Amino acid sequence: MVIARLRALGIPAAVAAIGSGAEPDALQVVVGQWTGIHGDPSVTSIESGPRASGVYARFASNGQTLTLLDGAGSTTATLTAGAGLIAATKDVESAIVWVVTGTDEAGVQHAAQAFDTSALQNHFALAVTSAGAQLPVPGRADEAYGPDSVS
Repeated sequence: MVIARLRALGIPAAVAAIGSGAEPDALQVVVGQWTGIHGDPSVTSIESGPRASGVYARFASNGQTLTLLDGAGSTTATLTAGAGLIAATKDVESAIVWVVTGTDEAGVQHAAQAFDTSALQNHFALAVTSAGAQLPVPGRADEAYGPDSVS
């Protein structure tokens, strides 16, 4: 679904195995359940929390829950089955990496369905469930999602 969306926008997309590496300047999109992708070097900033990634959401170590955080890093909600996350991350040594993931296959599907320009406009992170988008959390978190949040 993600490849089809990219190609529909005229963006050439290829498929590679997780951890197989990528061209340094190539846009990467990592898709899969959190339990399957969390160890990939391109998504480790999300595991390190909002200060490292700018993403105000955190998966439990078992990948079965997704905790949403406000701008101060406090828990605002905990999502379980069917929760998905779309996030753009970047470190100083690589190109932007989009992560399309979830607590389970349904969560990945929700995230993949929301991976489009209308849902992501003005956001670089979005938590989704069957009920729709859950991030950013209103209040101080809105400030954290500004354009300067990702270095």
